[in-house]
Amino acid sequence: CGPVLTDPIKEYIGDSRVAVPERFFKVILSPYKDEPTAIGFIMPNSKVEGGMQTCAVTIDSVETVTGHNFFHLLPTETQEYIETQCHFNKWSRYATKK
Repeated sequence: CGPVLTDPIKEYIGDSRVAVPERFFKVILSPYKDEPTAIGFIMPNSKVEGGMQTCAVTIDSVETVTGHNFFHLLPTETQEYIETQCHFNKWSRYATKK
């Protein structure tokens, strides 16, 4: 996870003028399930209306926005499959746990 640094910085805070990113990303991989799965998120640096499912995207989408290549050490077939999936419902039981 981290800031999306490809967006132009529009806000700075403090005397040191620390840049405030407009968006953040997170990618999650579950490689040891019967079928490996992954999900990505691109979230605004503000309140998320409608819950985190509205920010769920494919890993490919996060890679496009950030320029990072996640999970490149996985077998090519596995990487290509998991990076095109975005099934929030597979993850929602974890998102609602406290």
